[in-house]
Amino acid sequence: SCLATAPAVGLTAATYSGSWGPTTDGVTFPETPQTLLHKGLVHDVTVVLGAQTNDSNLFLFRSFTKDGLNQPNDHPDGALQPLAPIAYKASLLGTVGRHFLAEALKLYPANTEDLVMNVHQLGNIESDQGHCSNRQRASLLNRANPGRAFMYRFDYFYTSNSKCSAVPNFHLPYLGAAHQDEVTFVLGQPNF
Repeated sequence: SCLATAPAVGLTAATYSGSWGPTTDGVTFPETPQTLLHKGLVHDVTVVLGAQTNDSNLFLFRSFTKDGLNQPNDHPDGALQPLAPIAYKASLLGTVGRHFLAEALKLYPANTEDLVMNVHQLGNIESDQGHCSNRQRASLLNRANPGRAFMYRFDYFYTSNSKCSAVPNFHLPYLGAAHQDEVTFVLGQPNF
């Protein structure tokens, strides 16, 4: 009953106040889901894990647009700001740490000519990290229940009518196959 009487603004203001995930309460979740997975204490069900090739771009690029624009569909380049190689390397250092920096730079080198591509590289890194994490989870699930976990990597985006500019319905190619793009592929274009 306390939620029913709470002011709506108080509820919506709390939306992003904590981390996303289940609360480990010792009853419903006796341990963290990751701990249970490592112990093989998972139900014998089929699981499909995956994401889009550029899954992180939708969220990451918001931090790199001119004037704080939110995924502009009216700028062919997304109004992305150039990212100097030194700033790119600093961001990469914060992601992988000093021990893995040289190896990460070999896999994801800084672009010294088209500095906007450094923003794209950060998106590639985040998306690849997510994909590798899903592969690790799939391996743990398959260890507990062989042949029950599957992976996908979605690399297509729907380009409908440019007048329908909500990102799930239409977005310019600079964004790549981003978060939610498989929805319109699987379900059609539900949001006109």
